[in-house]
Amino acid sequence: MKNKYYNKKSNNIFIILFSAVLLVFLWIISMNIIIKKNETKKNSYLQSEMNSFTSKMSSILGSYEYFSNSVVDRKDPAFLKIINDSYKSSPSEKKILEQKAIDLVSKNFYNFEELGLMQFNVYFPNGELFLSFPNNFKNKKIPRLPNTEKKFLKDFGETSFYGGYKYVNMLVYEDKFIGTMEIFIPLNSVLSIFKRYYPTVNISYLVNEEYKFSDLKQYLGYNYSETNKKLFGYSFINITENNEKIFDGKQLRKDFLKTYNKESGFSLINKFNNKNFIIVFLPIKLSDKDNLGYLIATYENTQYDKLFKAQYLEIILVNIIILGLLVFIFIFMKDRNKFRTLSTTDYLTGAYNRTKFMEYANYELERSKRYKSTFSILLMDLDLFKKLNDTYGHNFGDEVLKNVSYFIKNEIRETDLLARWGGEEFICLLPNTDVSDAYIVAEKIRNKIEQVTFAYDVKVT
Repeated sequence: MKNKYYNKKSNNIFIILFSAVLLVFLWIISMNIIIKKNETKKNSYLQSEMNSFTSKMSSILGSYEYFSNSVVDRKDPAFLKIINDSYKSSPSEKKILEQKAIDLVSKNFYNFEELGLMQFNVYFPNGELFLSFPNNFKNKKIPRLPNTEKKFLKDFGETSFYGGYKYVNMLVYEDKFIGTMEIFIPLNSVLSIFKRYYPTVNISYLVNEEYKFSDLKQYLGYNYSETNKKLFGYSFINITENNEKIFDGKQLRKDFLKTYNKESGFSLINKFNNKNFIIVFLPIKLSDKDNLGYLIATYENTQYDKLFKAQYLEIILVNIIILGLLVFIFIFMKDRNKFRTLSTTDYLTGAYNRTKFMEYANYELERSKRYKSTFSILLMDLDLFKKLNDTYGHNFGDEVLKNVSYFIKNEIRETDLLARWGGEEFICLLPNTDVSDAYIVAEKIRNKIEQVTFAYDVKVT
């Protein structure tokens, strides 16, 4: 019967679909939480790798700062007096004093030149260049920090990553600020020391296409080669073939665009030949606004997979839990249907039982009162059934009941209801059926049963 009592199957489907949607929603939330948590963990790890790289560079720079201070003693009275006297002197006198200063600087400068010192400059307080050594070096791209302060300043030092490193110190004579001393070390000098201590780290460059590599070799090094590889407006300059290939792949390009930071640098992870490589990008600038490109440090990392193995375990665990819940719901609904079927049907014939029939019949009675509809009930009883059991046994009688139930079901409509009323009694509920139509159905059932021949050539009426 198609009424609220016959919609159990629809209700079950709704419950299953609702549960499935809920589990998918929980799965999406769980995956999102895991992915975000591990993305944060990954970013933190990559930041620590970049900090480790810059820390190694800083240790080398610390040594260079010590060497730079040894080129000339900035507290040497003779050196400071020369600069002080030169500030207000005539051009001819200034030329003589400049040569005296060069004589003081040149010996130590040449001793340290093998370590990579490139340029030594002294500026007066007004920014005028007094001494540039060696004086044949006139590249204007190396920036300096002109001192604009007109008052007395304490000594200070500055390291800038501008195509190299620059150490700046204030010069003071008789408690008066007399100028600025700068020593410049190109990037390739620092990297050559770095490679000596960390040979497994490969160094490359991404150089802004606005610049020619040939103009920058004295800063970046002569042992690098320019490639045809381009990356977002930068030319790739490498030292090893591997380094260039590591930069292939859509995922790396996507990560590069997402993480790109030309001010503070960044780091990425990329897989190449089934190995994880950390890639550190440090910006190289010619001025605060003039970005030359990036220094790139690439090295294999064997810890990454171990550190992030938990991510895959979490994903597997969540999938197992969700799958387990789906299986549990399926089994639960299956058992629920099974128990409902057992509680509402006759175990032998598969027809509804007496209790369920009364429930449906009461519903149909209330419906007929409300809508003035008609329904009929057929009550059927097998003749001489006790004699059949006594003659052929109860197993034969059970088979007869099963077959009779089957044939009755085939003779009634889908909207009609068949139930086993008692031992050999069957009952049918026929909605929207008057007495004359019910009589026709009853006769069809009676005639059909009479035509059937059971085992032992038995006929049943």
